[in-house]
Amino acid sequence: MFYSVIVENKTYGLGSETNFDFKYIPDFHTRTAQGELGETGLKEPGIERQNLKVLVIASTVVCILSWYGIKMTLKVIESMLR
Repeated sequence: MFYSVIVENKTYGLGSETNFDFKYIPDFHTRTAQGELGETGLKEPGIERQNLKVLVIASTVVCILSWYGIKMTLKVIESMLR
């Protein structure tokens, strides 16, 4: 099944075409000095590691509270049925 899309030309932005061109003219004569190569490993834990720890701790707390909540609810229902 094919669908056709009708696009209406509406004027956005400046309201008309610009009379200047955006051009990128690379300069091949610019060079920077290469720095010394060093180790590329992580020196200290970043924000990602901190967020992972918080996620794991929060998930553990929610699971433990849910487990005890379900146990308490089942005990209450069991005592009401007796």
